[in-house]
Amino acid sequence: MNAIFHGHPPYLSVLSTLQTPLIVAHMDRMPFMDDCAFLAEWPGLPIADDEGRIISEALGDKMSIILVHHGYLTSGKIVAQASFLNVYLERAARMQMRAAAVGEIKPVNEQLARESANFPNSPLVVYTTFDYYTHKVINHYGAAVLDEI
Repeated sequence: MNAIFHGHPPYLSVLSTLQTPLIVAHMDRMPFMDDCAFLAEWPGLPIADDEGRIISEALGDKMSIILVHHGYLTSGKIVAQASFLNVYLERAARMQMRAAAVGEIKPVNEQLARESANFPNSPLVVYTTFDYYTHKVINHYGAAVLDEI
């Protein structure tokens, strides 16, 4: 793991507040099949030295984690991978919240989900998606934004 994203975006914060893990119920959630941990007990405000140990133990060999009453974390071997998971995890949380508002969420068949899990997280998809989002930022803010990074 060489890159980490952490934050408190709206939909992941709602899942965190509801103490609800991510449910893999749509093809866009396949990268998280067996790869999104859930830390059910957060120790409180992140002012002590134990948070890194607690999160890394709960994360284990997974690439993402939802931290109850706190937020989330995505990781990757490279920035593009952690960024890709960052965007897709918030989208997955948004979709889950919207689906839960209208009915019962039915998970994807676990075997089929496991067979499909690696494709969306493949280098081709990760790089293409990262490139797309990078171009969106440049088109919106202009190339000068890269000078500020």
